[in-house]
Amino acid sequence: MGKSPFVNTTAIARNAPCPCGSGKRFKDCHGATRAGRQAPATADSLLREAQVAFSAGRSTTALELTRRALEIDPERADLLRERARIEWTLADANAAATCRAALALAPGDVRAWNLLGEILSATDPAGAETAWQRAVGLEAQDPEALFHLANRHRERGENETAIDCYQRALVRAPAHTGVLNNLGLTLEAIGQNERAEACYRQVLAAEAQHADALANLANLLKARKRYREAVLAYEKAIHVRRDFPVGFWVSRGVALGEVGALADAEASFREAARIDPDRAQIQIDIGSLCIVQSRFDEAEAPLTRALELDPGNPYAATMRVYGRLQRCAWNDLDASFAQLAGYIEDERPRAVYNAVPFPLLAMPLGPAIELAAARRWARQIAAPVATERPTPLRVPGARLRVGFVSSDFREHPVAHLLTECCERIDRARIETFAYGLVPEDTSAFGQRVTRAFEHFADVAAQPSEAIARRIADDGIEVLIDLNGYTTHSKSELFALKPAPVQLSWLGYLGTLGAPWYDYVLTDRIAAPPELQPLFTERFLYLPDCYCPSDT
Repeated sequence: MGKSPFVNTTAIARNAPCPCGSGKRFKDCHGATRAGRQAPATADSLLREAQVAFSAGRSTTALELTRRALEIDPERADLLRERARIEWTLADANAAATCRAALALAPGDVRAWNLLGEILSATDPAGAETAWQRAVGLEAQDPEALFHLANRHRERGENETAIDCYQRALVRAPAHTGVLNNLGLTLEAIGQNERAEACYRQVLAAEAQHADALANLANLLKARKRYREAVLAYEKAIHVRRDFPVGFWVSRGVALGEVGALADAEASFREAARIDPDRAQIQIDIGSLCIVQSRFDEAEAPLTRALELDPGNPYAATMRVYGRLQRCAWNDLDASFAQLAGYIEDERPRAVYNAVPFPLLAMPLGPAIELAAARRWARQIAAPVATERPTPLRVPGARLRVGFVSSDFREHPVAHLLTECCERIDRARIETFAYGLVPEDTSAFGQRVTRAFEHFADVAAQPSEAIARRIADDGIEVLIDLNGYTTHSKSELFALKPAPVQLSWLGYLGTLGAPWYDYVLTDRIAAPPELQPLFTERFLYLPDCYCPSDT
């Protein structure tokens, strides 16, 4: 997240070595000067006093002391260098000129070249980089110059060169937290996430309260969908400080939402909105969380603001209409439906924030609109690199392996409809596997649901990629999605194609608009044959009713 300075300005303890370099304890050297008789001032004594004052945060006093020292010995390069350092901390415009004067007297002073680079960094980046290159030319393994050069390369996207510079800096400064932190960022940028995580954790092993490393680790874990670990790292970071940029609060909100901490997620998004009130994405996130928490009145304002910022946003429009339906706000409803249909029919591509298909099932927009919305939603959630469908080898006489995926293996209508059906499956012919997307229900009914399947796996804490690997490793031949586009679903799991045959059933009656679903299990009343052109899945009809029941 930012760069760590290389210079240590820790306050001096009385028993610490004196900064003047005498080798004595501070209390026995400059810490005791006021108690004894003052010797006549020399350039060296004034320099040592200036260093002590600077380390103690008394920069103005330190500047005056260097002025007096230079009056005594105006050709001392080290005096000029230290004066330039103090001027720089005081934002004195003379700092660069003073540092160059020091280098004119001592062109081989690596510390002065490094200092000139820092002074020029904000106003003359090219000049700063030249100064650090001069330092490396004089001392090839100088960690400070390598650190700053690495940062320049990283900022320009020259990641391999940056990594080389950071690693060379670590030879001389192996535990430097700033180098390790920024090396982690660079490794992450080229996809070496395990090495990046190791860098952040090495920083935190040395400095547990390093806020930038905590934030970087949290963002990495969130990106890798290790949401519970990410939330812990985010909480540690904000315990140290709260002045993080807007992206931190958005990412934290996403991670909190994924672990079900909806109120905390909303608070994080609202903090992001405080920092950047004109970002439509954040307003949508706030409105969506209000909807999920059934606070439909409070969803209106952020969703309306999102549409002001991004007119025609199909997602925001869908959720706003849905919220109005939930609170019986019927004013101008027909106009809202017509406007929403227009947004969905707009063929301009959107990578994100397409219309949510599920709420549309309750709106009088028609199956053609539902199909258009479902197709767009499917494209949005499609895995970046979809795997080829596995083809499990069928052993003659072996049972058919059928998997069921749902967030509703709990006190939920879908589970009440499904359980007896699964209990009655002929286990001599079919081996059943269930994959629960929310934590296992430990109630009596929840345990009955669990026992209805031969194998039950609680995969609530696992990312979709890991669940897909498990399903493929289980050799599932037919995989059934009991969610569709409903709350807590993991539609991206099916986009990874973990089974050779995939179908939708029971939890969602509309089309999913996705090429990775082969069938929808239905009946001729819920989905008459004439609707087949409006579904991407082929109808697989049950003889009587698609919906089982518990007797």
